[in-house]
Amino acid sequence: MDANSRFHPGDALSQRDLFTTQQQLYDLGIFSQVDVALQDPEGHEQNKNVLVDIREAPRYVFNYGFGFEVQTGQPGAGVRRATQS
Repeated sequence: MDANSRFHPGDALSQRDLFTTQQQLYDLGIFSQVDVALQDPEGHEQNKNVLVDIREAPRYVFNYGFGFEVQTGQPGAGVRRATQS
């Protein structure tokens, strides 16, 4: 996971880095949920812990569905043909 993290111990943190790290973890396609947050963000400590909560995506996902189309009325109804006089 370190390769997908934009922050390292001792680095200054930004909200953008937290969001980018979250997005990069999602983009791996192996997690169904990724949450990145600061532990005790309102605290006065100079050093903060970054919490990363992930849920692994299901191994196999099958999506299926169906559809149909119905045409009503007469074919070509309302179509005008150009005539020459």
